[in-house]
Amino acid sequence: SPDTIMQLRNYAQPYIDAITDAKKKKPVHAFKQKVIQVPEKKSPAFHRTVKEILKDLSIIPRAEHYRGYPLSLTHLAVQVGDPQDSDWRDHFADIGIKDPPTSYFHIYWSIGNMKALIYLNEVSEDNGPFRYILGSNHKLGIIENAIRYGNDKPRLDNCAPEHRKLFAALPRMLQKKSEFGNDMRTGYDDLVKNERSFLSQDGNLFLFDPNGMHRGGMVIAGERIILQMNFQPIKEKAHADAMQGMMM
Repeated sequence: SPDTIMQLRNYAQPYIDAITDAKKKKPVHAFKQKVIQVPEKKSPAFHRTVKEILKDLSIIPRAEHYRGYPLSLTHLAVQVGDPQDSDWRDHFADIGIKDPPTSYFHIYWSIGNMKALIYLNEVSEDNGPFRYILGSNHKLGIIENAIRYGNDKPRLDNCAPEHRKLFAALPRMLQKKSEFGNDMRTGYDDLVKNERSFLSQDGNLFLFDPNGMHRGGMVIAGERIILQMNFQPIKEKAHADAMQGMMM
């Protein structure tokens, strides 16, 4: 409801102000510059309110039904995007190549995580809506995902010239990234065709499988302010289930 969004916005305001102040001092060239994590110990009321919302809307049970095992909220973050952010664009400006229509498409390779976001302001096509390629959460196998994640750890997903050289030196079969959209020059018609934008008129809370192809925060005009949530398997329960399986 609008009242709930306003309550969350009030809790998030100190983090919004911190991001805005930091942006005034240094242009945003990396995603992490426009995001601040919200520790539960520092903001217990904020976390408690978010958990109550997730409980009231049965978000975590829905995520658990999708994954097939218990999950818990492990990360809460505030993100602020505006047109001056350059983390998602102009990756090949140094060699005169324009961004493709698939710019910033990525996946988050993870072992069974789920993610959600909440819009804290009105989001239209211009101020960076969340976008998802429907059905893409079923397309990539575990081996390919592992290759993509393995290349991202040493920052080979980065498009800076020095990282591009290292990535190009890999065997062809290993040239895969989690943030793959920046490098596409052909074969993207079906991806763009199946992409759906989620605007405020569709809702203000979105739960999704991060293994699917998605992007967001590509702000052309205005501003986008969101909460990001990450849900991970409950390790104690997963360990207990594994031990029980071994004994059986």
